[in-house]
Amino acid sequence: MKIRGLLIATILFVGLAGTLYWSDHRKPSAEAAKPDADAAPSILKLDEMGAVTLIDEVLSNDPAQKGGYQYAYANSGVVQLTTGIPAGCATSGFTGFSVSAGPVTLNTGTAAYCIDETGVVRVDSAATVLEAMNPCSASGKPPLQ
Repeated sequence: MKIRGLLIATILFVGLAGTLYWSDHRKPSAEAAKPDADAAPSILKLDEMGAVTLIDEVLSNDPAQKGGYQYAYANSGVVQLTTGIPAGCATSGFTGFSVSAGPVTLNTGTAAYCIDETGVVRVDSAATVLEAMNPCSASGKPPLQ
């Protein structure tokens, strides 16, 4: 269910503001080897250090504003583990999430959107500037229909 919610959130944000895209922001060099005709296509591109670029650099820094919307993430505040935290981890992760998108100005949009681990996309059709509806389930806003 969490995966489904993340998928819905991703599709919603891409469709609404065109904000997420896959790019490594570099042109291949002229000396780059061409893949074999039989090679499998590459879905994710690796940067020079082998890290996968999954999110736009603009959205990975606060304030996360792009496409006329500001995006906000909040965790549920409920930790997954209280004991037995793996040695390599400083703290436990959280059991839930909430992501919202609110207009930067009312010229860029008049609705705000949010989604959480329930997978329900909620909308505030009379949004205020920089509105963040976190936690989403507690916002009292109706589901998007």
